[in-house]
Amino acid sequence: MQNQASDRKPHVCIFGAGSIGCYVGGRLAAAGAEVTLIGRERIGQQLAEHGLHITDLEGTDLAISPDQFNFSTGPQAVADADLVLVCVKSAATAETGQTLAPLLKPDALIISLQNGLGNADVLQQALPSHKLLIGLVEFNVVN
Repeated sequence: MQNQASDRKPHVCIFGAGSIGCYVGGRLAAAGAEVTLIGRERIGQQLAEHGLHITDLEGTDLAISPDQFNFSTGPQAVADADLVLVCVKSAATAETGQTLAPLLKPDALIISLQNGLGNADVLQQALPSHKLLIGLVEFNVVN
């Protein structure tokens, strides 16, 4: 008999549901991942009403309905996340690290998907016991 914990989908949180965060989160949700987007109330209202529509230059055209992902305005949504993708602007990196530090599971993996240099170092200083990786979005996202 399989362990139920191994059958569970990893929970992915996108901290910073702006253009990049919504694009990456939408792609993950469309692939079947359990995704929570964390962002401003205005974005949450738009997503609840319209969902996400994602296209790309290769012809992808995805409609992700609001029931395919979760949305939160509060950082406490990261508490059960296995993976947290940080997609905030550089100026918010230090505050984000301080906000996340007491909320994250000890084994949560953090990926910085941010523009600018040094963001990962700032996050790692706030989250010294967490594994942190640097990601790169090699294209523009327009909303």
